[in-house]
Amino acid sequence: MNLSKNCNLISPQAAGSQILFPLCSGGFAAPLLRWQRCCNVKSLVSISDLIKELTGDVKFNEPLRKYTSFRVGGKADILFFPKNEESLIEAIRIANDNDIPIFNFGNGSNLLIRDGGIKGLVVSLRKMKGEIQMKQGSGDTWMLTSPSGINMPELVRYTIDKSLKGIETLIGIPGTLGGALKMNAGAEGQEIGDVIHSVKMLNMKGKVRNIMKKEISFLYRGAKFPEEGIFLSATIELKTGNRDDLLRQAKVSLEKRNANQPITQRGAGSVFKNPKGHYAGQLIESVGLKGFAIGDAEVSSKHANFIINRGKAKAKDIEELMKIVEEKVMLKTGISLKPEIEIIGEEKLIKE
Repeated sequence: MNLSKNCNLISPQAAGSQILFPLCSGGFAAPLLRWQRCCNVKSLVSISDLIKELTGDVKFNEPLRKYTSFRVGGKADILFFPKNEESLIEAIRIANDNDIPIFNFGNGSNLLIRDGGIKGLVVSLRKMKGEIQMKQGSGDTWMLTSPSGINMPELVRYTIDKSLKGIETLIGIPGTLGGALKMNAGAEGQEIGDVIHSVKMLNMKGKVRNIMKKEISFLYRGAKFPEEGIFLSATIELKTGNRDDLLRQAKVSLEKRNANQPITQRGAGSVFKNPKGHYAGQLIESVGLKGFAIGDAEVSSKHANFIINRGKAKAKDIEELMKIVEEKVMLKTGISLKPEIEIIGEEKLIKE
């Protein structure tokens, strides 16, 4: 049975900031309460043995805090790391046949998982490695195809080593290429959407298709695709550059991040999008919340648009802190802050 018949589906853009929750069968968002009802224990038990037979690593009742940059979050009923595309496709088929929701889990950055964890099947492509392929385009352009599970710093370093320009300032983006596509990650005037040629996607029906750039609407920290799914790979179009110049630009970009952002502490990057004509960090600092904390969740004293986990924070502390920031900024400035990080999962704690 297709999950779309059971899950009152809406897109992440339509959902708004409060319902950016689980991805049923390949990436589409569903409202949390409805999503909770999609999954039942009997179905989970029925797919456990089937998932174990697939090529990849599978973990049951696995704490997701181990895999997130915030180091918070509850457990996944089933966490599956497919080793190849075939196993991923089969996992989605099994989940669809048993009415089990699927959440596609990237590098765990730009993400807040609630303390109750995620019901159903959580899929991570971080172990589904593949080779980067290059071919020459027209003139001085090159077409580079990369698996979506690659970390952005690794991809950027590869392009610099090949003297290709276009994404060098994205070297400090902590997530995967797939995550960068989802949020149209950017830095210092460059965005991943600027260089995309096409995206290979596994859609909600378990079919693989190629989506051309003209079919995608890239937004500020977001993107609209013609259908929902899991990104398998992406082809980017880059131009030939000077390797030494690219190395210098990447170094400057990293130095700026190190100087201005709490990158050595547990966090998820920029928490709020910059409102038009404003910087979220400046707004938060202007209302006196820099350094403000709830438990071990703190608005960074280094950069106010970062929330850090000082050690023992819970997801509920971080989410409550975000709400206070939103409310106080709105009250004092009349400006609405929208989350840049994705919030998923259940609030109620799963019993140990």
